[in-house]
Formats: sequence, structure tokens, C-alpha cells
Amino acid sequence: MSAIADNMDNLSNEYDKYKGSLYYNLKSKCGKTIKSTSQLKEKIKEHPTVVLFDKQIDAYNNRITELQNNLKHDMNNYKNRIKQIRLLLKTDLNELEKNVVRMTIKQEQKTMKHLMKEKTKETTVAIDDIKKSIKKTQQKRDKKYKTIRNTVKHWLWKDLSSEAFQEKKASH
Repeated sequence: MSAIADNMDNLSNEYDKYKGSLYYNLKSKCGKTIKSTSQLKEKIKEHPTVVLFDKQIDAYNNRITELQNNLKHDMNNYKNRIKQIRLLLKTDLNELEKNVVRMTIKQEQKTMKHLMKEKTKETTVAIDDIKKSIKKTQQKRDKKYKTIRNTVKHWLWKDLSSEAFQEKKASH
């Protein structure tokens, strides 16, 4: 025990790093060993890099909903514009003015149909790009999760094997 205390004093920087590690938190602060992967997964979700990946994914999802809402907003604006022009037909207009309004409606419908088609394509392409980014970020997060899980399992395995060795040594 005195050797451990000496090491803690001599290598304080490394001991501080050890205190900040997931292994130290799992071993000392949890109070009981984690036997199922679901509990381990919940603990790993609190890891700073995994949290960062989750925040990136949330930002991507927010951007997707923002793009979809913008598209809906533009479509509603188009419909309202057409409604306003149609309301002009119901006012007191002579035949020439009514014909001009009808032609305007047809032209508006034509141009807006073309514009909405382009806007929908752009939005779809942007959403697809964002979904690819989400997939890449999820893969990075899963890879980091696996490395953390394997590291923790390795530490626990080393700890358990050293305890078993100590018990075997004490029994002889």
C-alpha cells in the first residue's frame, strides 16, 4: 500500500488522468460492477467524445427539419399568392382586367411550379447530403463506443485476473 501512495505522490499528473478516466469512475464511483452492456452503454453515452457525436447528429437532424419547414413555408407562400390573385377575380373588374388576371394566374402557376420543383430538388439533395453526414457521424460514434467498451472490458479483465492471481497466491 505504501508503494501505491508513493506512486500517487510521484506521478500526480498521471494519477489525475486516471481519476478522470471512465475506468476510475466505473470502479470507484458506481459502487458495483456493471455486468450488462446496456448499463455500460449508458455510461459510455456520457463520455465527452460520444456526447459530441450525439450533439452533431442532433444538429444535423435539426437542419433537416429546418429545410423541410422552409420548403413547406415556401409552398404555403405560393398558395397564398395564388389565392390573393384569385380574390382579385371576385372584385369588380371588367372583362379585359379579368382576362389579364387569369393570364397572370396561369403564368404564376407555371413559374411557381418550376420554382417549387427546383426548390424541392435542392432540398432533397441537401437532406440526402445531411443524411450521409449523419451516417458517417454515427459510424464514428459507434467506432469510438467500441474502442471505449473494449478498453473498459480489458481493464476489468486485467483487474479480475490480477485479483484471481492474488487469491490463488494467497491460498497457496
